[in-house]
Amino acid sequence: MKICNISVLGSGGKMGREVIKQIFFDKRFKLVSAVEQYAERFVNQDAMAFLGETSGIKVNSDLKELVNNKPNVVIDFSTPESTMRMLKHCANNKIGVVIGTTGFKDNQLNIMRHYSEKIPILLSANMSLGVNKLFSLVTETCKILGNGYDVEILEAHHKHKIDAPSGTALHLGKIVAENMGFPDPVKTSFCFSRANRQSSRKNNEIGFSSIRGGDIVGKHALLFIANGETLEITHTSSSRASYATGALAAAQFVSKQKKGFYEMKDAIGN
Repeated sequence: MKICNISVLGSGGKMGREVIKQIFFDKRFKLVSAVEQYAERFVNQDAMAFLGETSGIKVNSDLKELVNNKPNVVIDFSTPESTMRMLKHCANNKIGVVIGTTGFKDNQLNIMRHYSEKIPILLSANMSLGVNKLFSLVTETCKILGNGYDVEILEAHHKHKIDAPSGTALHLGKIVAENMGFPDPVKTSFCFSRANRQSSRKNNEIGFSSIRGGDIVGKHALLFIANGETLEITHTSSSRASYATGALAAAQFVSKQKKGFYEMKDAIGN
């Protein structure tokens, strides 16, 4: 069995630690470096100290450490700014990347695609295997229902999550728009607030609602609303373990690619 060597960017965050935890228990993977640029309290600690274990890998704040120990793949749960700096190092060293960070701007995504001409990059707003099945389910639901329904998307996360709506909610909105024949979703269909709007719901409008509170791991619900009835599809995450499982599955896939820009469905066969 070939072991996949992993570096983790954002190792002090909730997702970074969950990935490291699963690496510890899964002999198919080995942690070779851990970098954290924001939660300084973790720097210089053993990467597995939070598990009460010793890995021999100290958390570093220098992005160059991600590539120094020759990982097969870097798994990134950090910030868009850290991700873009990391990609330069990985491209120069021919190291594949799995990106679970969200909140990228269009120009950053274009730069990411440019790097994918040199290395394999898998970008997913949500690494959960269940959520990625949800994407397929919503695609088929839209095709079955047609465009005779009003669509609202609700997402809920913990109070420390910065971006809103979530990347997953936005991706769900794009799936709905594409499969119901809506025009350019971000410009003409997506509605993020109805405050002070003195008008009724527009045709082809997709509404978004965001909840932030407590330690909610993640919930996404789509409501397909017609006169007299509502069809609701919901996915709820009770722990971050499912995201980490998906990230490691993605890492295995990326480790076998030479270059290219991939989605989670490429890794799990959706």
